Amino acid sequence: MASIYNTNPNELIEKVAEQLKSFEEIKAPSWASFVKTGHSKERPPVEKDWWYIRFAAVLRSIYKLGPVGVSKLRTKYGSKKNRGVRPSHFYKGSGNILRKILQQGEKAGLLKQVEKGVHKGRILTPKGKSLLDKTAASILKNKPKTSTVPKPKLVEKEKTETQPKEAVKPKPAKEEESKKDSSALPEKGSKEEMVKEAEPKKEQKSKRETPKEAVKEEIKKDSDSKKIAEVEKEVKEIKEKELKKEKKEPQEKTKKDKDKEEIKKVEELVKDIQTKAIKKSKK
Repeated sequence: MASIYNTNPNELIEKVAEQLKSFEEIKAPSWASFVKTGHSKERPPVEKDWWYIRFAAVLRSIYKLGPVGVSKLRTKYGSKKNRGVRPSHFYKGSGNILRKILQQGEKAGLLKQVEKGVHKGRILTPKGKSLLDKTAASILKNKPKTSTVPKPKLVEKEKTETQPKEAVKPKPAKEEESKKDSSALPEKGSKEEMVKEAEPKKEQKSKRETPKEAVKEEIKKDSDSKKIAEVEKEVKEIKEKELKKEKKEPQEKTKKDKDKEEIKKVEELVKDIQTKAIKKSKK
């Protein structure tokens, strides 16, 4: 089922506006040619038939949001005002324009007032809904249908099913020659002969491989010997450092003991001097 949600809103509004011109109740007022659509606008609209375009847009928004009143439609059709250096500020749209559109819609039988619980406002009548739905259906009919391309996987399967089986290709000449050579070999019954023929081949391979393996082993030995020599050097250095520390420690201890003895002597001399001074002062 075609509806306004399946169509482009700009196309739908343009076609509905053309159909609204046929209604006698819907007419632009005398002041529509020089009035602005809101406080945030700088100039009036440029299009001559802007009244019918706004009427169609209001019908579409009521179809989606109804029941709706003038105040909510004012916020919907409001915009920000450019105030130069100062920051822009949002202003609501013109209430007089929307009020007149709703009144004309009621006279034409496209809108009606309803109360649904707390919400009050206008909704579309069956006549208004049919107008929008029919225009949406006409837009969808005129559009070309998109051709659906089958998936590549399915196409490949169909091809494999329809294609005839390929004929057996003749084997290349190399394979035939290999077969002939294999037929010229002795039968499997003579196992001893096969073993004798295989033994010299193994010896040749071992001769070829021995120098490489020997070189690898020598390289490994050299690397191991280098690592061992490095480790021994490090061990020697550590031992030498420890011996130096052990030699330094007794020397440091002796110096500390000597310093302590000298400090004690100085303290004793100071005490003697103090006692002598005290005795003199008493006399």
